[in-house]
Amino acid sequence: MRKRLNINLLPLLLLVVVSFYTVYTALFGTVYLAGEERNISLDPHHYTGFAALAVALVLYGVRSKYFKYGVLLLLLLWMVGIANYLPVSLGVGVGFGELKISLQLIALVFMAVYYALNRNRAEKKLSGFLASIAVKPDSEKAERHRREDKEKFRQTFKLYSTEKLQTIVQERKLVGLALEAAQELLSERIK
Repeated sequence: MRKRLNINLLPLLLLVVVSFYTVYTALFGTVYLAGEERNISLDPHHYTGFAALAVALVLYGVRSKYFKYGVLLLLLLWMVGIANYLPVSLGVGVGFGELKISLQLIALVFMAVYYALNRNRAEKKLSGFLASIAVKPDSEKAERHRREDKEKFRQTFKLYSTEKLQTIVQERKLVGLALEAAQELLSERIK
């Protein structure tokens, strides 16, 4: 049985083409920066990017279950400037001497494309993750607090006349547990 081509592989194949162009440019070509013709050489950022790309492609072929993590790692490394696939780095950021913090603009575009290809799954995973870390009240404890609060309202409303309770229930002046307590007291008095 043939393996179906994963649509998430398309951005990576484009990166392979761009990487070959970068290597070609470093070996045989020049780039124009600020109106000047310059030769470029591959640097550690390029080698890191090529290695991350190779890992992602190998994961696709060998362990497709982990492919998405390889792609996310590749994109994150590129976005923060640790990896690069282009002949020159196209980013915005700030620098302090030798220390530079930047975001790569083309990487952001690739991330947007990757997100668009996986929007439903990404939102489902994100909502599942957020739900898993959300604080959930203990159901018994929550029910006990609910009963205690409702009982406090009942004690307050015991002093009210039947007419006043009817007005509260009919006009729905209160909400939630207070209204429930008023309705219960009223139904007990009418019986």
